Amino acid sequence: MGLAGFICTAMTVLPLPRADYACKHMDTLVAEARENHIDPVVLAALIHEESRWKPWAVSRAGACGLTQVMPKYTKGRWTCRSLKNPKVSLKAGAIILSYWVHTYGNSDYTIGLCGYNGGYRCRGKNKSRRSMAYAKRILRMAAELEELVTYQQEAQFLETQIMSE
Repeated sequence: MGLAGFICTAMTVLPLPRADYACKHMDTLVAEARENHIDPVVLAALIHEESRWKPWAVSRAGACGLTQVMPKYTKGRWTCRSLKNPKVSLKAGAIILSYWVHTYGNSDYTIGLCGYNGGYRCRGKNKSRRSMAYAKRILRMAAELEELVTYQQEAQFLETQIMSE
């Protein structure tokens, strides 16, 4: 089983709502996360927080899709309609999260997630409290998922060792 399968199983074990739907898109999520040099487990947790894996989700502020991207800040690259396509939303969310994590966060996911949620209010010393709390919620969820993923990977490794003896 690959990383996508491990994340999918972890989501089912917790259990998270719409894990079955999430599993259908996990290969795409992992591919987009890797392409954009971000942790796929963090991206999965972000989607859980943002939309609960509802591709049709639209916030009161106008954020759209699984990753709740704001079309008005994408310089015409994505529309709300296009962001309701899970593949488009996963790509957009991965690109934007990567930007915040690597440009302003120095690879720190707390600052990167704060920026993803609160924009430029997360630069400098006076970071948005609301957006920092958002980042911490996502990182707690990611830690839970990661623990289950690691457990599964270790179990699979031990199983292959036993079978090869």
